[in-house]
Amino acid sequence: MKKFNTSKMLLLAILILAVTACHRKDRPGTEKNKITYDQAAIFPNYEKVTLNTYQISETKLDLVAAQKIITESLAYAGAADKFNLKEPVRENGMLWYKNPSDPSAVLNINLENGDISLNTGMKAYAGNESTRDLLTKDSASTMALTHIRKLGLLGSSPNDYVVSHVGGLNVGVHDEKGNTSVYKKFTTVRLDRKFGDIPVEGHSRIVIQMAEKGRLTGLTKHWASFKAEPVSATAIVATDALKAAIEQHILSENTGATSILVKKITLVYYEQGHGLIEPAIRAECETRYPTSKTDSAERVYPYDIIEPLLKEPRQTYSFMHDRFKGPKTRNDDSKDQKAIPRGQDEQRRDTSRKL
Repeated sequence: MKKFNTSKMLLLAILILAVTACHRKDRPGTEKNKITYDQAAIFPNYEKVTLNTYQISETKLDLVAAQKIITESLAYAGAADKFNLKEPVRENGMLWYKNPSDPSAVLNINLENGDISLNTGMKAYAGNESTRDLLTKDSASTMALTHIRKLGLLGSSPNDYVVSHVGGLNVGVHDEKGNTSVYKKFTTVRLDRKFGDIPVEGHSRIVIQMAEKGRLTGLTKHWASFKAEPVSATAIVATDALKAAIEQHILSENTGATSILVKKITLVYYEQGHGLIEPAIRAECETRYPTSKTDSAERVYPYDIIEPLLKEPRQTYSFMHDRFKGPKTRNDDSKDQKAIPRGQDEQRRDTSRKL
């Protein structure tokens, strides 16, 4: 009898293990083999490419230098009288200027890296009509580059750019009869940075906004000067290790996906916006998720990730979740002395009334 029971128990255990193994194989988010690669998703031979890191070489601006840049930009845009330049608001290393008569106007400059944002305002374009004589795609790019060069926005890297987008700003108006009209207000042209044939992903960009006949009405300049420093071959992650890291990070950020297709892999430089640019790989993916717990129909979502090529990167990348976590906060009953105590407005109070 004992032998029979033992045999039954052993057989039952084997069946449970088999069922569990099958169930785990089909469960989304647990197996590496749910990642597949498109034929076009080929890892570039980056180990044979001379790569650099780039460190910002801009000197910090003082108030006089910043005012000079602002004054010249406003004069070029024909907006010298639209902002109060005598009383800027200084906050977190930036100067902010106001237009008392048009709250839609924007002007600020970053004293740390020279970033500028200018919008002369929407007040003159608020009517229910499109702006006349807006430039077309080719002529818009040409005019934008003319503005950029005359203002000297490209600095010491006059050829390290690509025109990445030509678009515009439209305004939709919905009237009381239920009709919607769309009015074209501005043309916009965006330039992105590149070093050689390698694009820079992240902070660097120049955006030019134009109205009638290409008249400048706004600009965004995130285009500091950088100094290149060669990267040694020993500092670069090997291809096999890089692929494993990318797959690990893709899976960790898409635990609920039923499948992930890597569609494109690109060698890039990554710039977070703190004065440093590093070589990296960008993987563009297509992820599939069930619509809900009760609906197994799949929905497709784009997803991409930037993976550093340096063994010891100095920037923060999206998969580094721990770096984004704030300090632990101590609740009212906690005795953890390392946690930060709550502020007075967050602490529990005795709101009961004494009678």
